[in-house]
Amino acid sequence: MIEFTLDRPDDFENPMLSGLYDTGFPVFEIRITVDDRAVHSDAGAIRVILSDSSFRTIPDLRVIHVLSSGDYREEAHTLDGESLSITLSSLSHVCVLDGAAVRELLKNPFSDVFEDDWYYDNVLFVSRMGLMSGIAPEMFCSILPMSRAMAVTVIYRISGDTGNYANAFSDVLAGSWYEKAVAWAAAKGISDGVDENTFAPETNITREQLAAMRKMRAMMCRRARG
Repeated sequence: MIEFTLDRPDDFENPMLSGLYDTGFPVFEIRITVDDRAVHSDAGAIRVILSDSSFRTIPDLRVIHVLSSGDYREEAHTLDGESLSITLSSLSHVCVLDGAAVRELLKNPFSDVFEDDWYYDNVLFVSRMGLMSGIAPEMFCSILPMSRAMAVTVIYRISGDTGNYANAFSDVLAGSWYEKAVAWAAAKGISDGVDENTFAPETNITREQLAAMRKMRAMMCRRARG
């Protein structure tokens, strides 16, 4: 069974989409499902026409396509009265913004991350998705080593798990920014402590430890799909 859906949802997992919705900009979800499974990519060229009276009131109207990966890009469009026409090669969410909002959305917030840095797009992606933040509002500090607490916190945020898990480590303080992430990682088998009672959250993570975390996360994803 193939189903096409065009909707204006009011609840989003993506923090950027939630912020745009709360500001009052139109957010549309465009989805094709095959036997209840969403088709996000390789959709070919699909022309979508959206109609909304608010389009006529948006100055310097722009269209942002939020990809299923969480990244986003600006799309070309034509506007005829209340009808907005766009052509998409993949499906997810589409936001209709004004020029000022798009410039704010696409700007780089970090003064120490430059466009010719090899990690530029990656830093902006994890920042926009709420997976990582800088050491200050305008500083990412890309040369700072990653601690064990930082690593499990990123994986925890990717998981979207909001359950409550008990902390079993004596060196993970109650109320610390990484407490929930460490407790989750231990409960899910993502990461053990350095011994039975110690996690060593401030210790820099090794490549071997990070690879083991990624392996466990991949195994969990395969189990979920199976």
